[in-house]
Amino acid sequence: MKKFFFRAMMLAVVMGAVTSCIDGGDGGEDKVYTVESAAQELSSGVVMIYEMGYYEIKAGAVSMYFSNLSAEGDDLDNLTFDEDSIVVAGGFGTGFFFSTDGLIATNAHVAAPTIDPDYVKKIMVSVFAEVASEYEAELNQANDQVHQYQTAIMAGYDYRAEYEKAVANRDELQDMISTFRNLSSIPMDLYRHTVKLGIATTGSILTDVEDFKECVLIDSDDENDVAIIQLKSKKTPDDCHVFVLDSPDANYGGGEGSQSYGELMMISYNNGDDEMNLTNEGIKPQVKAGKFTQDHDNKIMYDIAALHGSSGSPVFKADGGKVVAINSRVFGVTGGNDNPETFTGGVKVKYLWNMMKKHNLKNKTRNSVDEE
Repeated sequence: MKKFFFRAMMLAVVMGAVTSCIDGGDGGEDKVYTVESAAQELSSGVVMIYEMGYYEIKAGAVSMYFSNLSAEGDDLDNLTFDEDSIVVAGGFGTGFFFSTDGLIATNAHVAAPTIDPDYVKKIMVSVFAEVASEYEAELNQANDQVHQYQTAIMAGYDYRAEYEKAVANRDELQDMISTFRNLSSIPMDLYRHTVKLGIATTGSILTDVEDFKECVLIDSDDENDVAIIQLKSKKTPDDCHVFVLDSPDANYGGGEGSQSYGELMMISYNNGDDEMNLTNEGIKPQVKAGKFTQDHDNKIMYDIAALHGSSGSPVFKADGGKVVAINSRVFGVTGGNDNPETFTGGVKVKYLWNMMKKHNLKNKTRNSVDEE
């Protein structure tokens, strides 16, 4: 995910024709896709996701708000006590339709981003200590002022009003120091407030966040990095492809009855709103192919190159087009800064099936066949 901004180049496509999604059917076991045919027949089922929001830290009765972690990861951007003044931050990802009911699969960190609460608390303890130290420096000056007025009053000067004001200021500083010291020792809870969650389909002309069609979050699983969102209309556009999911019981582990992944493909909106996704007909995802490399707990790994923004992309078999994983993380980079190649991992599709079962959701395709 990257911070949201629309480049001026996007305005250049406003005059272009809005190209609707092209339905490529449901695919089939006898269909072997190439990069070109997958782009033509399947890319309409892949969507760009935009999520925008902010975080709330609740420590006792005190709430603080921030936009995101800083770029360096050691501070909180736009930290404030005033929720009305918070600066929201957004990011991009990818998702794909798996039902005609407007259901979209993606990663949890795309649709419902989280930050480790313990890490945020560590930063906040440091912030509280720094603020308390600043108030302590002011407190020293306030104590000096109180002492000066006391001395003047004892010498017969009428500084009683100034003295009382100085005492009130000193007491307020002492209360502030005590508050920040205590905040460091009480439990803190972290919440995500989503302001906007939406999608854009292939061919969409994007000039503003309002161009993203509104969605709701159905569920998210941080441990396995899976999420399901749904268009508010609860209907997949008629001309968008709906992906068929591989069986949750498919055996790729070797031995009797084991299958082969064969060539894998991934369709992604790499770099979100970057100009690489733009054409005169609107946004367009990229199709890449690669090979399965290894099985890794709840993920499979493959040598398909990916960039930020590809999180949540469908990873499917070229032979048949069934989704076997949801692209999740970049595990390694080779080739240097000029020509980076990444080794990525995708969450096995069975974890999506688990979430679907929890909510009684089906893999409804254009042929109205539920893949159980």
